[in-house]
Amino acid sequence: MAEISPLLVFDSSAILARRLARWQEWARFGVCVLPQAVLAELERLAREAIEPQEESTARASLRHQPSLGFAISAARTWVEEVNASGHSLRARLEQAVAECAYALAQQQPGSLVVVVSNDRPLVGRIQELGVSNLCAISLAELNRWVRQQQRPQAVARALGRLPRPLLPATPLSSCPSARPPSPVSQGSRGSPLGLTPAGYKRPWRWLDPKGSEGLWRQLPLSRIPWLRDRSSPNRAY
Repeated sequence: MAEISPLLVFDSSAILARRLARWQEWARFGVCVLPQAVLAELERLAREAIEPQEESTARASLRHQPSLGFAISAARTWVEEVNASGHSLRARLEQAVAECAYALAQQQPGSLVVVVSNDRPLVGRIQELGVSNLCAISLAELNRWVRQQQRPQAVARALGRLPRPLLPATPLSSCPSARPPSPVSQGSRGSPLGLTPAGYKRPWRWLDPKGSEGLWRQLPLSRIPWLRDRSSPNRAY
């Protein structure tokens, strides 16, 4: 176990680069988490990877995952998309890992959350978010940290930002419910900017009851008694 018990969030690129012995080392070192999107990617590769080695490693990771004790997290907090090719498979996975890591950092503000990835753009992106208890390192840096107690520079900088005493990461139950979206922009130091995430619906019915009346009466929800217009004599509030 690491002296600071970090919460380690693994990208698929890190999992696919190693085998069981290293996975076991990581599980002893800290609290290990796979974002749900990473698990889905490993399942896809176990079925249809182009490279045989990648397919066999993905299958092995899925086979040993229950005994390793890696948590599967569905936590998501919206962060700004910066990848111009955001519709590619890799870009979507990178976005999902970033959102999961940021959500976990919010849930455990006194602990250190570390994304482990061999994808340099993802590592850089996590660093640019500027969240005090969140950082990212490469797989090689993690292995030196585990085996030689050599802290990566990104970890040292994050520890310098955190209040003392540092809290150990709390083990997670697999697939916790995701928090409601709380937008954060690059370089915002983790503070919401008041932006409205895509798909978030404003409570327009209560803000503008008269202006929304026509649309409201066309919706099935208008037939729910306790959501009727306040002017209705049969309203139930």
